[in-house]
Amino acid sequence: MNPGTTIHPFFVFYKKKMRLDKKIICQQVKKVREHTCGKGRTQKKFAEKILKIPYTTYREYETNIVDLEFIQRLHDELGFRLPWLLWGEDPPKDE
Repeated sequence: MNPGTTIHPFFVFYKKKMRLDKKIICQQVKKVREHTCGKGRTQKKFAEKILKIPYTTYREYETNIVDLEFIQRLHDELGFRLPWLLWGEDPPKDE
């Protein structure tokens, strides 16, 4: 974790209570891209233009890596609900 970064209390509570499934979380990250930009938007454009991170880093989040700081960022900056990001619980955003 980066110095000065705090983890949302939601993660502290649920990390102890429930297991996280890497496959589900990576699928949800892909759905964030599709929900935000449409299915035609490439990983590279989404990563670099919207998230302002290197494409190679984002590709790993969508396929292989679970980074709770990144998940929290999707929640904080794009408004996706944490239960949806972590477990696929509907709805993706609060209405």
